[in-house]
Parts: sequence; structure tokens; C-alpha cells
Amino acid sequence: MKEVNWSRYNFLWDSIKYGKFLYNSYTNAFIKFDGALFSDDSA
Repeated sequence: MKEVNWSRYNFLWDSIKYGKFLYNSYTNAFIKFDGALFSDDSA
């Protein structure tokens, strides 16, 4: 799986109506963020 290179242009956006998105202000792009695909079990 490919990793996301986080930058100062990336923001997580949480919409009550539409859910979570990743927004990149450099490219002005929204990507639907599915939290079920990610976990914090990296211990």
C-alpha cells in the first residue's frame, strides 16, 4: 500500500453531512477519507 506524504497543504476536514475528507490546498482537491481503512495499531 502507498503511504501519504503529509505536507503543510494537507488538512483533514470533518463534515457533519458528508463525513471526513482530506483536502489539499495546493491542488484544491478533496479526497473522501474512509477511517475504516486505517488503524492506529502500529505498535
